[in-house]
Amino acid sequence: MKKATFEVIIRIMMGSEIDPKWLDRVEKVYTIYSHGFMALPINLTGFAYHRAFKARANLDDISVIDERKVMNMRDKSRAKCNMVDLIMCIEDEEGKRLSDEEIIDLLIVYAFAGHETTAHTTAWAIIYLEQHPEFLQKAKEEQEEIVKRRLHSDNNLSYDEI
Repeated sequence: MKKATFEVIIRIMMGSEIDPKWLDRVEKVYTIYSHGFMALPINLTGFAYHRAFKARANLDDISVIDERKVMNMRDKSRAKCNMVDLIMCIEDEEGKRLSDEEIIDLLIVYAFAGHETTAHTTAWAIIYLEQHPEFLQKAKEEQEEIVKRRLHSDNNLSYDEI
């Protein structure tokens, strides 16, 4: 990924107050991760897939999630003006928020979506839905409800319905 493109994607997600050293480190780790994501799934030392697992662990270590939590707790009136802050505020029906790891995974998906093809994003969505059957079931129910409310009998979903 070109450095300028990566920087634009990260600035969209994080806002403008980014330490250039942090950005360089994240870009290097993300590049290793993205190469491994597209490699053969051989989890042995020396293979890109194995390096991707190590890089993913490093993304946890260099995350800004903790910093944002402290900042948001210190100043509750602070405007939630970037993607990280907004994702941290997401709650499910029971008021449960995403874990730090889930937030990082979501940001990785957005970085891929901002640079990689739709196919990669779709693959991540499928993996996520496979790992969380309750969300897959909810998505199916939502789509079935859309089909039931239609006036016409076509069973295929339109782009607007999706």
